[in-house]
Amino acid sequence: MEIGKYIGERVVSGCPVCYDKDTCFEDMYENYSSFLCFNCGMLSNTFYTEDNKERSKLLETTSKLVKDLEFFDDERQLYWYPSIINMGKMGMIFPEGSIDKWVWKYASVVEVPENEKESYPIPGTDGEFYTEKLDVEGAIEYGQYEFLQACEDMGFARDIGNE
Repeated sequence: MEIGKYIGERVVSGCPVCYDKDTCFEDMYENYSSFLCFNCGMLSNTFYTEDNKERSKLLETTSKLVKDLEFFDDERQLYWYPSIINMGKMGMIFPEGSIDKWVWKYASVVEVPENEKESYPIPGTDGEFYTEKLDVEGAIEYGQYEFLQACEDMGFARDIGNE
């Protein structure tokens, strides 16, 4: 399905998951919308309906935690899921834990120490090694409603909801 021309962005008047009124945004296209709440970190889009193939593909490849935290939005008839934000060299934000006790984590990209480089071979090459890695072991932990802080620490978002 073609999503069409970008129309704009707007603040959603209340996140259906955490009810925050200032930090949930909708990006609108002619045939598609995506939603992201910077308070709770949940996201959705107009493909995440009951019978849509895009949602089915997501559920086949995602973690158990993401599936467990699925939330159905009665008003929009859409499913919402925790975000996984991978910004390359800026790092990655992801949920971790269990349905009863989970947190957000921000893992930055760090240099691979010289004495560890052989542990990070580049597939398909001979004798070449990655020089950077995602620091999952040293990831910073955030509460369930501190997603915006994780995004700000990553450099992905600034001053959202404060304007």
